[in-house]
Amino acid sequence: MLCRKLRKISDLCRNYSSSVKRLLVDPKVKYNLTLYKKVNANHNVRIFTFKLPEDDMVLGHSCGQHCSFYANIGGETVSRTYTPTSICSTRGYAEFMIKIYFKNEDPKYPAGGKMSQHLESLKIGDVIKVSNPSGKVIYMGGGRLYITHKSGTAEVNTKKLGFIVGGIGITPVIQMLRTIIIDPEDHIYCTLIYASKTEADIICKEELNDMAKKMEGRLKIWHTLEEPPPDWRFGKGFVSKDMLRDHLFPPGPESLNLLSGPWPMLQALGKQLTDLGYSKQMYTRYF
Repeated sequence: MLCRKLRKISDLCRNYSSSVKRLLVDPKVKYNLTLYKKVNANHNVRIFTFKLPEDDMVLGHSCGQHCSFYANIGGETVSRTYTPTSICSTRGYAEFMIKIYFKNEDPKYPAGGKMSQHLESLKIGDVIKVSNPSGKVIYMGGGRLYITHKSGTAEVNTKKLGFIVGGIGITPVIQMLRTIIIDPEDHIYCTLIYASKTEADIICKEELNDMAKKMEGRLKIWHTLEEPPPDWRFGKGFVSKDMLRDHLFPPGPESLNLLSGPWPMLQALGKQLTDLGYSKQMYTRYF
């Protein structure tokens, strides 16, 4: 795995033709997105499709980046970040897969999520404000990534990419896998360990299975559930060291792992990966 330090990621991640119109061009401006469609991905995750101002315009993000949403809620300006699931070249609209945190579902947060419940209340034609994309992991294709740490940004080249995700942390992975699949020149090998609470909580299960078929052996998927049904044939419980050993690519210079999910999960994974011989250069926490 080749790792090379870079000066400014902003100079490198905008791999658009100069003729392509982008919505998110000025980081100081909050742009309007108009809700065009909303469908249920499962019982508490929605797929929001927002229309862009022009049909031939792209949102302006790079693969792996997230955007900040803004809304006035109860007289307060609220901001949250969400990752597009539409790929960078998508014209005319942008898709976001967002978990709704309803009231009285979590005793620790009885009021639920301010922004997610606001988004749930939006009607077709309503507007949300969004700002310039950002993020520490950008996938450029062909196993080439730009990864930002406290020490700076580095170019990383890998042949084997592992994803370890929990819950709604799947969204950047969906975007990345969609990008890989449409590129006939991208021959990277991927493995995905996906942790969910119940089988009903698995997001885009059918699409993930279709992706695995399209990649013809270059994508392996392993699910694990906290509350599995009796006939469940995958993993049970939290992501374990044994699961990592069995379903990730072995530690080595050609493998890289990306982690996305709840912070306690990411902390536990870091220790487990270290114990299994993965150096800090071989895994990166997405958020």
